[in-house]
This record gives sequence, C-alpha cells and structure tokens, in this order.
Amino acid sequence: GKYKLTSQYNAVAPIGRGAISANGRFLATVPFAESVPPASVVVRSQLDFFDTQTGKLLWQHHLGVLAMPSVDVSSDGQYVAMIDPGLNVDPKAGIGLYPSLTLLNHQGQVVWSIPALDDTSSTIAIGGGPVSVRFSQDGLYLAYGNFEGRLVILNRASGAVLAQTFLGGQVRNITWSADGSRVYASSGDNNVYAINPTNGAVMWKTDVGGWALFWGVSAHEILLTAKTGYALTMLRTSDGTIL
Repeated sequence: GKYKLTSQYNAVAPIGRGAISANGRFLATVPFAESVPPASVVVRSQLDFFDTQTGKLLWQHHLGVLAMPSVDVSSDGQYVAMIDPGLNVDPKAGIGLYPSLTLLNHQGQVVWSIPALDDTSSTIAIGGGPVSVRFSQDGLYLAYGNFEGRLVILNRASGAVLAQTFLGGQVRNITWSADGSRVYASSGDNNVYAINPTNGAVMWKTDVGGWALFWGVSAHEILLTAKTGYALTMLRTSDGTIL
C-alpha cells in the first residue's frame, strides 16, 4: 500500500491508548505510562482529538494524570467517552483516585460526567473503578466495565443506567454487535461473555483459559489471545462455541 504523512504531533506525555471513529475520520489519544514520569509531564497530560483527513489537532482536554484505562469515539465521531482516573485531593480522604466517566462532544465540551463513588449508593452509576468503555454502533448507548466485574449499559444522551450485570472478574474488553443486540465482554475469570444490553442477562459465556487481553470481533467470530496462554482462540459469536 501507499501512505502519505500529513502531519506530525509531539505529544506532551506518552500515548498509550486511543480510539478512532468508524469512518476513520476522527482520532482520540490519551496517555499511559507504567512508570511515573516527572510531575511536570503529568500535570500537562491531555486527551488529544484529531481530524485524520487533514492531520489537524482539533482540541485537547486536560487530564493531569497518565493512567488512562480507556477512551472511545462514537462511530460518527461526534462524541468521545473517557474514563478519567481523577487524581484529586479530597478533604476527607486526602489524595487518591476518584474515577469518573465523562462524555465530551465534537467540540471537546463536557456533556456530562458521572463520579465513581462507592457501590453502596444506588443512585451512582459507577463503582469500583471503571476500566473500559465502548459506544454502541449507533452511538445511542455506552457500555462500561469496572474492576469489580460490573458491566453497565448507559443511555448516551442522559448517562442514565439502563441495565447492569456482574461478571466473574475485572472487565477489560467490551465490544457491541453491529445491530446493538449484544455486548461481548472479557472478564478476569477467564470467560468471554455475551450480554443482552436491554436487561443485562448473560446469553452465553465461554472459558478461554485466561484473561482475554486482545481481541478482534466480527459479525460471526471473536479472535482473541489470553493473558496466561500461548494460543489464539476463535469463538463463534452466536453461541460462544470455540472454533
């Protein structure tokens, strides 16, 4: 193939996560680092949003942290959902992580942001620290998973919780089916799950021998590699059968 370098951008902090719109037009990148860089770098870290056609940086959203677990761009590029670890100083608890799920519009403005408080509050959508978030193909819904194994379906416009369920371990990968009738999720209990997003019911689950860290999902198959194994595994999306 052929390519052309349209622009170059020097990020303030190491880029470790990213997401691109379905049409390939818009790209969001966020920083991530296993070791802590100088404080001067951390405080300047940001989410960057690009137009890939022109190579132009459209806007930035200040973060002030480096450990960004997940970010996603809606199919049409009109929204960005991000999980902000939220390194803040709380008057009662002191310095700590206070994660939130934040929705930004195409201009980089905050539409809504839901704080991650404890699970004892029934009015708070997020608990236990979210780590993964994905838009449905039509952009009307969001799914996020947290460290405790909770998978939650939200209305994108309002942030209201529509359904939720608990999986067996930390939820790392999430993918929606093209028609929005299923959400596929990998869990720390070594299982891949298919979830009904309207009621949170588990449609099937399959043990793949390890935590599925990387995968690709098509209409009929899921190809993945598990954390503790050396094999590639292919599942059938209709029933979870290992092919």
